Amino acid sequence: MAEDRKPDRARGRGKRVAFALCAFLLCVALAAVVAEAGLRLFLPQQEAMRFFASSARYGFELKKSFHQTYRYPGFDFVMEVRTNSLGLRDREYGVFELARGGGTRVLLLGDSFAFGQGVNMADHYGTRLEGILRGAGLDATVIKGGAPGWGTLQETLYAKDHFELFRPDIVVITFCGNDPGDDEAFLCKLTDSQKGVVRFPGKTFIRNHSHLYRFVFYRFKNILHGAMLRKKAARMGNTVAIEAQSAQIITDAEWERSLEAIREFRDAFLSFNRRGIVLVQATAPWQEDIRARLAGLTNGRDLFFIDLFEAAASIPPKDRRLPYDGHWSPLMHSISARALGESILSEERLRP
Repeated sequence: MAEDRKPDRARGRGKRVAFALCAFLLCVALAAVVAEAGLRLFLPQQEAMRFFASSARYGFELKKSFHQTYRYPGFDFVMEVRTNSLGLRDREYGVFELARGGGTRVLLLGDSFAFGQGVNMADHYGTRLEGILRGAGLDATVIKGGAPGWGTLQETLYAKDHFELFRPDIVVITFCGNDPGDDEAFLCKLTDSQKGVVRFPGKTFIRNHSHLYRFVFYRFKNILHGAMLRKKAARMGNTVAIEAQSAQIITDAEWERSLEAIREFRDAFLSFNRRGIVLVQATAPWQEDIRARLAGLTNGRDLFFIDLFEAAASIPPKDRRLPYDGHWSPLMHSISARALGESILSEERLRP
């Protein structure tokens, strides 16, 4: 009889374990629902950027012909992100517009600053630059090729792939302090922001629609970034400064790689257009180390550093960056456009 009761006891234990597991999962689900509702009501999270697409060539790129109304919780500002059929945050070009000859073409490269994160295109330095050049009588087209999260390697690779399409006379590279880190991620093939490092079914949907997911993800990401930054600083003897704007440390080796990538790009560009000019500007021109390193690129012929320091230093720090985002304010976009415009208009070789 005792032997007959053993299967019954085993089944009973299995049922209790299954019930406990189901109860636990139900409690977790209910807690997640409550947390999600609470965050939506009292602490809404920054919405996900849905304008990226995976790319075997660049890791990721902007979606083509896409629109997202991007809101910042607690602020009235709304960023309208519209991409054209080429995947640029730019106006749509006519069928023959890029194919026709004539005029001066300026190609902008960079990450979220060149993309115009936090501003609408009327305030973007590319839009203002085009207005300045045309107002001075130059038949100019400014092509906006920025993509958030790209490093120098992705930016220059994209430009080289599209020389024949855009046929630029001038290329403007906007350097950000996190570009070397983005380059490292690109070389390690960790750059697909759509998939990330940890992947699971439904991740994109959950990221786009769950405030709880974004609350946990961004905080974990910040903790991990801080730990990696401290480890990097300790490895270098804690003698390096953290670049304030991007919260990054740029090592000598990373600087060497980034600067060499710009020089190599200049060579490739001149092979395509022997009259071409490369201009480089910094997103944090008040950072002395960054200014000094980039200024060393200038060769006085076809590669120039555009120093925004004096104009940027003349305005209060709070007016340089957006209060809801941390990227350039419209005023900084104007400063950049004026400096680039002055440099471009000073080049006699661009005159008809």
